[in-house]
Amino acid sequence: MPLELKLFRTGSLSRSVRRFTKRIFRRTITKIRCSFPNEIYALIFEHLTDDLSTLKNISLVCRDFAAMARPIIFRDIWLPLTWKSGGSLYPLVKRFWLFIIAHPSITDSVRTLSFSTYEMSGEDLERLHFILAHLQRLEEIWVDKPQIYHLNTIETSFSDTLKELHCSHVILKTAAHFAIFQNTLNSLTALKVFVLDASISRDARRPLIVPCTLKILSLKRTDVTLLHCVGLGLAMSSNPPLLRVLLLELAWSDDWHRWPEENPHRQNYWSTLGINGTLVVFDVQITNDTLALITPMKDMRVSQVMLAFGIRFIHLVSLLTRSIPELPDTVHDICIDIDAHCRRFDPQLVPKKLRDPWFWLDSLLVRRYKQGLLTRIRFRCTSRTTSFGYGGSFGRVVDNSVGSHPTDREILKQIESLLPDAKRMGFLEIDYTTKYFQHSL
Repeated sequence: MPLELKLFRTGSLSRSVRRFTKRIFRRTITKIRCSFPNEIYALIFEHLTDDLSTLKNISLVCRDFAAMARPIIFRDIWLPLTWKSGGSLYPLVKRFWLFIIAHPSITDSVRTLSFSTYEMSGEDLERLHFILAHLQRLEEIWVDKPQIYHLNTIETSFSDTLKELHCSHVILKTAAHFAIFQNTLNSLTALKVFVLDASISRDARRPLIVPCTLKILSLKRTDVTLLHCVGLGLAMSSNPPLLRVLLLELAWSDDWHRWPEENPHRQNYWSTLGINGTLVVFDVQITNDTLALITPMKDMRVSQVMLAFGIRFIHLVSLLTRSIPELPDTVHDICIDIDAHCRRFDPQLVPKKLRDPWFWLDSLLVRRYKQGLLTRIRFRCTSRTTSFGYGGSFGRVVDNSVGSHPTDREILKQIESLLPDAKRMGFLEIDYTTKYFQHSL
């Protein structure tokens, strides 16, 4: 080894070079750290939306991280009812009320609020009213049993910001209550998604006009009165919405036989749906009553229909053979969505004794196809979300395979073999790729 190189590696010159190199390395690393953009951190934090404990730990690292994590932590606020003996049913309402008083700036981060007023005390109702009044940037509200002053607050505070409104257990007993609810809807000029579960007395029923900005309308536990009010409102509106999806969960009732008699102009109710190419989704939960499904289905002259079966049962094919022939001639695209989760003790969905009804369904589909009334029928098997198809911040995927409800999509292979003519003629599609429910074909 040359003498110069040996001195360089072992002598004082070598130590000086190493110290100099370390200083350069530290400065370079520090410069890289300082120049790492916060936008990258923000993208990383967005993927931790469902992991609040990690976000809380991140917010303790430094001020910059706290500023980026806080809006995500407080984006969705859920104030549920908590059953506890000897205490308040809504402890989170008081805690969040006190938190807003201590940190008023946090209200700018809240985008979604979910609450219920079931058996809520007067003191908690006042606190909830205070919370609503101070969340000026809300975009989504989920409310169970809303009170009149809550509707008034929504009308005055969120007219141009609210994009989603989910109302359950709305009771409209009088014309005055109906008018207040209608005024609230009239004020929402930015609403895109509206979910309604309402009970309307016959004395209060009148046209319910939904905002013209609406894209998704979901009616839960729909009875004859609610369907009449919404349909009449669509027909009478001077500026009806361009609905992309109408989702109906039809309630079992003995009143469906009165629907044609009491609504002689019922087909005019849904004329805007056919013009706008709206997808109508029927959420089928009742297994022993097809009248509630077939009666309104006949009047909706649309081109796309989805039957979403929330419960798996062996009489699926009998319901299909009774309902599909009742579809209007305008329906050319049909989707059958079956819940992917079933109980372990459920019998085989397609036993041998039901193969003949499936072959009969195959012949019905072929006949409709040859008449030029059917372009495609698609079967898929999906997992449901908590909001079942109409989105929302709380509509995240729920894994129901835990416990007694495992995921089973083997029915798709059975259906493919039981509809041979439809498969051979090319209008049958079996969707194996879609895993979670979505309101689109």
